[in-house]
Amino acid sequence: QDRSLNIFATQVVENKKEDLDYMTPPDADRDGILQEIHQFGHFGAQAIVREVHSQGLHWANVYDEAKKLVSSCPECQKHKISKRGWHPLKNVVSLQPMSHCSVDLAGPLTPTLDGYVYVMVVTDIYTKYIIVRPLKTKESTVVSKYVLPV
Repeated sequence: QDRSLNIFATQVVENKKEDLDYMTPPDADRDGILQEIHQFGHFGAQAIVREVHSQGLHWANVYDEAKKLVSSCPECQKHKISKRGWHPLKNVVSLQPMSHCSVDLAGPLTPTLDGYVYVMVVTDIYTKYIIVRPLKTKESTVVSKYVLPV
């Protein structure tokens, strides 16, 4: 290891300073290092830089390069969540009983003697009244058969 390639960094950890020794990899290896870390789980730029540092590596503009890599990854862009402002959860307002219901399925569970493996829970948002129905499958035809009469 060529010690002339080392750089010295300081990191604040729990209000105390820790001295860290990082190696600076050759320019030709940097893209490969970032690609390898990113491909392991399509992590974001901050997570990539954390992993680079955990491997004892650092170089100027490492965060910018990681950000550029993530923004140019087709897989990440295909599945990324839009970040146009903050969208907090909103309550569903129901003004009368049974005007709004939520439906949840749970399972597979331990089969009953009759072969039921799933549970469908219908909750009336207004009254908080709960209806529970056992289901043998979670196929749409079976679920709709039990939801529609409710």
